Amino acid sequence: MTVDKFDKRVAERLASQFGFQSIKNTEKFIMNFRVHKMLSAEMDCCLRGGLCTPFYATNPMAMRVSVDLDLFMEDTREAAIDKITKVVNKTKMKIVPRKPRIIRNLLQFDLRYDTTRLLHDEKEHMKIDVMYGVSFNPPMKRISSGHSIFTGKTDYDVTALTPGCLVADKIATLAINGTGYVKESKAPKQIHDIGYLLGELTVDDLVESVNVFRVITEFKTSGAEKGSALEVIQHVVKFLAGLLVANNEINLKQKYKSDFDEFREDYLSGNVNYSLDELKFNVLKTLLYATCAKKTIMGEISAENAAKVVHDAINGTIGSSDKIRVELAGKAIPGGDTAVAPSKMSLVSESESNLQVLYGIWKLENW
Repeated sequence: MTVDKFDKRVAERLASQFGFQSIKNTEKFIMNFRVHKMLSAEMDCCLRGGLCTPFYATNPMAMRVSVDLDLFMEDTREAAIDKITKVVNKTKMKIVPRKPRIIRNLLQFDLRYDTTRLLHDEKEHMKIDVMYGVSFNPPMKRISSGHSIFTGKTDYDVTALTPGCLVADKIATLAINGTGYVKESKAPKQIHDIGYLLGELTVDDLVESVNVFRVITEFKTSGAEKGSALEVIQHVVKFLAGLLVANNEINLKQKYKSDFDEFREDYLSGNVNYSLDELKFNVLKTLLYATCAKKTIMGEISAENAAKVVHDAINGTIGSSDKIRVELAGKAIPGGDTAVAPSKMSLVSESESNLQVLYGIWKLENW
C-alpha cells in the first residue's frame, strides 16, 4: 500500500482499479498510509478514524478512501509536535502544527508532500489529527504486517483501535451542532463506516464498545457544554431518528440522500451501487447502536443484554417477520423530535433486514 516512489501514476492506477471518482482524494489516501508507516515505525501511536475502518469492515460496499490521518497518543501536545515533526523533517515533506483548537487535546497538522502533479490536489496537502494526552487505555489491537484490506496486504505492523472501540469513537461525531460535527453534510461518511463496521461486530465486541463509549467520549468532550456521554448520545439519537420520515413507507430525508450523493462522489467507488434500502439499513443500524449506548448509560439495560439485542437485530435473528409486524403494528419508533410510526403498508413492504433493526430499536426503547 505504501510506496517509496510516489507520483501521479500511483493514484491514477488505484483510482482506476477500484472506481474511485476523486483522484485527488485517492492520492491523499495513499499518503495517509505512507505517513502512518513512517510515524508508527518511530513512535507509539494508535490508528483511529477512516483509515482504521478497512482493517475491520470487509464488505466490498464499505470500501472508501480517507483523506485524513487520525491518531491517539499518550504524549503531551509539545512532545507530540516534537516527535512527529522530527520524523517528517527527515523527508522532503513539510509539516506545520495548527494553532490549538476549541476541542480539548486535539492537535492538527498540515502536511505538504511532493508528487508529480496532474489531476491531484493542487496544494499537495493532507491533514493529521492527533488526540494527545490520552490518559485512559482505549482497547487496541496489534495488526501484523500482511493483513489483507481491500487494496491488498499491508507491509508494516499497525496498532489500531479495536473494531468495537472504533465504533464508540466514531458515533459521537454525529452529535451534530453539539459536540460533534458542525456540518450535517459530514454525517454520511460516519454512518457509512459505522453501519458496515456494525455488520462485523460480535456480541463481545459490542459489549466492549458500549462500555468504552463513556470514557472515550468524555475524554474528547472534556470542558464542553453538554459534553457528558449521556448528553452526547441523546443528541446522536435525536439526530439519527430525525433522518427518518414515514408516510406510506419509512424513508430518508432528501437532504441526507443529497449529502450521501456528494460523499459518494468524493470518497466511494463509482462501481458500487448503493440502493436506498442500503442507505436506510446503515442509518437504522447506527440508530440501533446509539439507542443501545443510550439505554446502557442510563442504566436501564445491561451492556450484555443490549449488545445481544443489537447483534440479533443486525444479523436477522431477533424474531420472525410475522411476529415483528404484529408487534410493531401501530407502534411508534421514538428518538427524534417526532416519533416514526410505521404504517401497516410500510411494515409489509419493508425489507427483512430493516424490519429486524426497526424491531431492535423499538425493543431497546421499550426495555
